[in-house]
Amino acid sequence: MAKKVLWSLAAAAAAVLIIMQVSGFPPVGQGTEATIGAAQRYQSQQISSADVKTQDPGLQAFLQSDLFHKLTTDKAAQEALKNKDFQRALTDAAVLAALSHADIQTAIASYGAAAATEAHLDAAGSAALEAALNSSPALMAALSSPAVAQAIGTSALAAVLSSGSALHLAQTEAINAVLATSAAGAAPGAAGVSPGATGVSSGANSD
Repeated sequence: MAKKVLWSLAAAAAAVLIIMQVSGFPPVGQGTEATIGAAQRYQSQQISSADVKTQDPGLQAFLQSDLFHKLTTDKAAQEALKNKDFQRALTDAAVLAALSHADIQTAIASYGAAAATEAHLDAAGSAALEAALNSSPALMAALSSPAVAQAIGTSALAAVLSSGSALHLAQTEAINAVLATSAAGAAPGAAGVSPGATGVSSGANSD
């Protein structure tokens, strides 16, 4: 009988311990709680790939350039950059290489991508654009929007794509910076652009 009582008590004690563990009782002491909180904060503050990108010297230079400021004052370019398909297309090296050519930009804006590859580009340009379209379904989807096609050839976006800054547009931070600065009214000094640094007025895209 004594053994049965002992076994019963042991089983009951084990059950109580399990219930306490599941329910979180007793509460964590203040010292331990502070340690856990600090560890959680430390984990949440770890540097991500996005943080590393924003420290890229090339991207920082772009955010302070004439071209960046021009984009923030160009409504057509901003609308194109809001297109998610176009944003995805800009991450493709073949797309950036093709769109860096002025003749391809003009052909897309004037005739559309499909017609441009057929009759309005020389052999090299046609091959480059066709390779870009084949490598990036997102580009064809983006170009289905006339506004995007027009912006590629006739807005500040054309100048950016033709320059070394085109590579930085593939980064979400750069696109978001353009859109955020534009939404804030393109105030002088925004996003690291100093007043008078560009000499580009809000009517830069009037042509």
